[in-house]
Amino acid sequence: MVTNPKAPKAPPRIHHAAVVDPFVSDSRKLIQSKHVPEVPILRSLAALPGGETANLEDILNHRSGYPVKAVKERLNSLIRRKLITGCTCGCRGEFAITEAGKAALTAEDESREYRRVS
Repeated sequence: MVTNPKAPKAPPRIHHAAVVDPFVSDSRKLIQSKHVPEVPILRSLAALPGGETANLEDILNHRSGYPVKAVKERLNSLIRRKLITGCTCGCRGEFAITEAGKAALTAEDESREYRRVS
């Protein structure tokens, strides 16, 4: 197959999750699950009244601005590490924080307080 070297090239494909980095002009940054902060997710689940759970839509509403796939992957990471319970497949969700998740939040608060004092 012979291609025409003078033919215009197709524009580069941009992933649906690409966002403009405000600190670097004219750059594209692909949002991955590692960019989704986990502490706000844990805080929102810890703030739920006893016995209540959050579904996937509740968490996605709090994490607007991040792609759904990246948030789901972050939730899967938290589930694997046993910081939260729930399911990201879309069947029910019912995310709740575990005792290990509460301990991680406490450790984060203590670390933040230590950094503030230092």
